[in-house]
Amino acid sequence: MFRWDSDKDAYLLHWLDSVGEPLSEMRGSFNGNILQLVGQSPTGRSRATFDFSGLRRHTYRMEVSPDGQQWFTFIEADYSRMD
Repeated sequence: MFRWDSDKDAYLLHWLDSVGEPLSEMRGSFNGNILQLVGQSPTGRSRATFDFSGLRRHTYRMEVSPDGQQWFTFIEADYSRMD
């Protein structure tokens, strides 16, 4: 679930999945058409990047890191509007 937190001046993403990880929170901001959010969980760090540069599509990438230095792609998706 996304929301804007005016007190923290940041977008927040509350992440919940089906693999047993606890609810986590990521926060971030836009740089042009790219929204990047980062968060910390008991298993390490995570980073979500949404690229809204396309006219009728956007891309999504979730990365994980044990130390915040070396990142590994966990999920990649390309969404297109078909109408």
